[in-house]
Amino acid sequence: MPQVVEMRGKTYGALTAVAKVGSHPRNGNALWRFTCSCGAECVHVGYDVRSGRTVSCQACAAERTRLASVKHGKTNTREFSTWTDIQTRCYNPKSTGYARYGGRGIAVCARWLESFENFLADMGERPAGTSIDRIDNDGPYSPENCRWATRKEQARNKRNNVRVAALGGASVPELAELAGVSLSCMWQRVRRGKSTDLLRPQRRGQ
Repeated sequence: MPQVVEMRGKTYGALTAVAKVGSHPRNGNALWRFTCSCGAECVHVGYDVRSGRTVSCQACAAERTRLASVKHGKTNTREFSTWTDIQTRCYNPKSTGYARYGGRGIAVCARWLESFENFLADMGERPAGTSIDRIDNDGPYSPENCRWATRKEQARNKRNNVRVAALGGASVPELAELAGVSLSCMWQRVRRGKSTDLLRPQRRGQ
């Protein structure tokens, strides 16, 4: 069973820990009762609160989203869509992408959970042809770990990307671009394991 961290009396975001009330039935993580700054009481996994994944009661979270859509008038923008999408993939177990994000511990920083304005101030407008990308694929959605990136840039940054030590740690997409060959062709060369052949020009029929 995970070790219990003492949280009683400590404040995280809008939540102040009151008492441990049990354990999560699936993973055994400690469940704590909190008092939100609005006065409501709620129960959350202690780790989620300490890590910034949960910063308030559900009612306050919903109100922040509602006020954001009313205040800034950008509900239909690409930036607002990105802001809501990253929260969904991190905190909604019903989301199709949850297993790859929230399910493996990816969180949204407390500053961005607080308001869309903070997110927009940090990221700026989203350039055409880009989407949000985490520089460290095991890190959170936060100002220091996120950028607007093209598909090509994101492909080079994937968690499962292979890098070839013999050529300075270049990724497979980078090698394909250098050699002027298709990505599938470069993968075939990498699988054959001959680093001296990786950057040779493509021959007809290859």
